[in-house]
Amino acid sequence: MATLAPFLPGRTSERSTPERAADAGAALALLDQALASVSGYSLPKDIRTLLPFGDLAGRNLLVPDLAVALGQLPVDQEAIRQLQITLTQHMAQVDALYATLPQQLLHRDFDTSNLLIDEHGVTAVLDFEFAAPDIRVLDLSVALSWWPVSRMGTGTEWEIIDSLGRAYVSEFPLTEAELVAIPAMMRIRQFASLQHRIGRYLSGLEQDNAIQNAIKSAQWRFTWLTANQDTLIEHALKWL
Repeated sequence: MATLAPFLPGRTSERSTPERAADAGAALALLDQALASVSGYSLPKDIRTLLPFGDLAGRNLLVPDLAVALGQLPVDQEAIRQLQITLTQHMAQVDALYATLPQQLLHRDFDTSNLLIDEHGVTAVLDFEFAAPDIRVLDLSVALSWWPVSRMGTGTEWEIIDSLGRAYVSEFPLTEAELVAIPAMMRIRQFASLQHRIGRYLSGLEQDNAIQNAIKSAQWRFTWLTANQDTLIEHALKWL
């Protein structure tokens, strides 16, 4: 099958600056405002059947139990044990998040590679393959986990985080409870991503080194969150 489509102007952002992060936050807020108006009953069937990222037991038939799957990987077992502990602690609060926080249709993969920008600002948002209903603050949380990624751990990540978060909330206000949940939402997205990568590995689509790198990346992100989640919440509450 062949298709024709117009060539969209702009390019992906090679590096994140406060100005680019603010543009991205405002664009994501406008997108989420539009997606909020879409009724669940009008969604295509293939989108309605995509499960929330927090539903790890049902999202991937190859990895129905992420804790068990982690133990089967060719990775240092102490690293796996630490991830399993983090997973257990995380899953204890997931049901409460889905029971209490607003949900709507979301993009769910808003990183630097899925946005086109030119000298005037954002020109397009790309890649809606993960779009589905989920907890509303997840979109902002995913963006906050990716846009400052090259700066995380340096102390300079906060100017990117604040620029993006403040721009988003100024266009699409969130509740205090949603902003406090941002670290937990980052973990939801990271564990869903890790489950996806393990599924690819078990299917033979990725080699040992790829899954080992995925585990290292997850460890690095969780370590940053553990050290910085209180500071992240403090920053987020100032966006109100």
